Amino acid sequence: MPITVVVGARDCLSSIAFEHGHSWRTLWDHPDNAALRAARTSAHVLRQGDRVVVPERRPKEEEAATGKRHTFRRKGVPEQLRIRFGTPEFPRAGVPYVLTIDGDPLPGKTDANGELVCFLRPNARDAELVLRPEGAPEEHYAVGLRELDPIDTVRGLKHRLRNLGYLGGSTGDDLDPATIGAMHDFQARSGLPRTDAPDDATRAALLSAHGC
Repeated sequence: MPITVVVGARDCLSSIAFEHGHSWRTLWDHPDNAALRAARTSAHVLRQGDRVVVPERRPKEEEAATGKRHTFRRKGVPEQLRIRFGTPEFPRAGVPYVLTIDGDPLPGKTDANGELVCFLRPNARDAELVLRPEGAPEEHYAVGLRELDPIDTVRGLKHRLRNLGYLGGSTGDDLDPATIGAMHDFQARSGLPRTDAPDDATRAALLSAHGC
């Protein structure tokens, strides 16, 4: 029988699908989730309290020759984490880092675009990042996995402005002066009219700049 999962804090479609043996695409495309698709612009950005219908798993058979080794990959696994440091004009390229996900350290260097790209389990919970730029102090960051709210919420607006470097530590559900000022800066940089509340053009530009 299908079940209905109520989205909790830090849940996403990929984590829910992973924990129930499905790919996120199976859940997103399911006819009983039509209301969810209509409410959300992205399958990967849900809101706490959303309802996701999870169908029963169906067995699938694959033919494979005996006496040989075969590899099967589960759809939607792993997920990808991507973080950019610097700006497109001045990327922080080649910076050594150690990204620790659920206690497992993953060392590397940012690429030519200043990006860190790694794969992780869809239900990974915690991540910490240490940047080790040459000749400078270490930088420590707590990485919030699956904490992005939809763009039509104030929290979603703040998350994207913060991730893009326009906003500092403002939290909560209020459209406070710091958030409005950060939005004005983003609008000016994006060639948009200045507004004191996010309009459709600002939301669309934020989605494009942020990637989701």
